[in-house]
Amino acid sequence: MNDMEGKYENKQKDLELTIESKEQVSEELEQTKTTIDELSKRFEEEKEQLKEGKREIQKCQMASQTFKAERNSAKQKAESLSKEMARVHKTSTEQQQKWLEHEIALNEEISSFRKQKRDALEELEESRSHHILAMQAHHNAGIDGEAVRAVGQRAELEHVVAELTEYVNAQEMQLETMRAVNRALTEELAATSFAPFCQQCMSKREE
Repeated sequence: MNDMEGKYENKQKDLELTIESKEQVSEELEQTKTTIDELSKRFEEEKEQLKEGKREIQKCQMASQTFKAERNSAKQKAESLSKEMARVHKTSTEQQQKWLEHEIALNEEISSFRKQKRDALEELEESRSHHILAMQAHHNAGIDGEAVRAVGQRAELEHVVAELTEYVNAQEMQLETMRAVNRALTEELAATSFAPFCQQCMSKREE
C-alpha cells in the first residue's frame, strides 16, 4: 500500500512538473512571438524611412541638375558682364547708365539665387540626418543588407551636398570680385556728371 502511495505521489509530482514546464514553454513562446511582432513592425517602419530617404535623394539630384544649369547660365552672364564692363569705359553716358541698370538687376538675381542655394543645402542636410538615423536603426535591428544600401545612399547624398557647396562658394567669390570691380568703376565714374546715379547704384548693391 505504501509502495502504491509512493508511486502515486511520484507520478503526481511528475505531472505537476510537466504542467509547470508546459506553462513556462508557452510563456516563452508568447514572449518570442511578441518580440518577432515588434521586430517586424520596426522593420516596416525602417523600410518606409529608407523609401523616404530615396525620395529625398531624388529631389536633391534634381535640384543639383537645376543648379548646374543655373551655374552655367550665371557663368555666361558673368562673362558677358565682364566684357560689358571693359566696353563701358569707351561708351557714352547713356550706354553707361544702361550697363549700371543691368548690373543692379544681375546683383538682385544673384542674391535671390544665393538664397535658393542656402535653402537647398538646409534641405539636403536634413535629408542627410534622416539617412544617418535610418542607418543606425537598421544596424541596431541587425538588418545588415539594408544598412549597406543606406551607407551607399548616404555617400551619394554627401556627393551632391559637396557639389552644391563648392558651387555656392564659387558664386560667393565671383560676386565679391564683381563688386570690387564695380566699386572701382563707380569711383572712376563719380568724377563725371553721372556721379549721382552711380552713388545710388552702389547703395543698392551694398544692401
